Amino acid sequence: MAQSKSFFGLRKGSTKSLTFSVLNGKQVTKDRVVGGKNPRSQAQMIQRMCMATASAGYAAMKQIVDHSFEGYAYGADNMSRFISLNTKAIKADYNGNQDAFGYNPYGDRQLRQGAYIVSQGSASPISDRLLTTSTGSTGTAINSLLPRPGEGGVFSADYIMEQFGVNVGDMATFVMIAAKNASPENVFVFVRFKFLKAGTVAITTENLQVYIKIESNCALGEITVNNDSFMIMIPSLKLDNTINPNTGIIHSVKSTNGWLRSNVTLNYTGADEYPYTADEALATYPVGETYILNGGAIGD
Repeated sequence: MAQSKSFFGLRKGSTKSLTFSVLNGKQVTKDRVVGGKNPRSQAQMIQRMCMATASAGYAAMKQIVDHSFEGYAYGADNMSRFISLNTKAIKADYNGNQDAFGYNPYGDRQLRQGAYIVSQGSASPISDRLLTTSTGSTGTAINSLLPRPGEGGVFSADYIMEQFGVNVGDMATFVMIAAKNASPENVFVFVRFKFLKAGTVAITTENLQVYIKIESNCALGEITVNNDSFMIMIPSLKLDNTINPNTGIIHSVKSTNGWLRSNVTLNYTGADEYPYTADEALATYPVGETYILNGGAIGD
């Protein structure tokens, strides 16, 4: 290291062979280090894999998760909250072998299935068992699984709201990550239910959306009511029936202090059916030299 006074004044930066900085008002010149260590230990690669998986999840679900965390500003603060919570959840899944996530290989940015935390707040939860999906030759159906009204009961707007645990003005947003049929890609789907009006008359195909407005990020087909259930068709969506989707329902409530959200973590049945389990994905990450005293591998 050398100290000097330059004709051109004090310099900062580097050339191909030298690095310049200023210390206590004096020029410091060092030989530039080439080929320094890139942090690629296995622990660091695990962290990168978990963060990459969470970040890809955010990018795919941004329409919902950039404003689904109550108490955080919409946009960047919600993004940070989502990525922070889910990176930790994915890391815990990896460490505990819980099989709740598919993982992103190195350089991959596709949405992977998993038990993502997609919403947090103080609104009452809605059971994800109230809705289910099925795929056939004509597309995918979102079906209600509400219990039948008791003797003398009516499948009315009031009854449906009672089963969902919502009031007029509330919204229930069904969210789903699912594997496309005959494709390596996953898709993020949401269907929003706006509860517009109370009523005790029987719900029919003709009057359903007078009481409950149903919208989606996918083009919806026929919406029908059959006695004590309803079915929403998405003709363009065909899913892989051999891989169960991850689903949840977000409850949104308008309050004097803004919108409240419910706590929702997408359900899962096990990542053994997902492409790229943790070990498969991690094997694609470039891991550098490990050190024995730091817990690294011992050679033959």
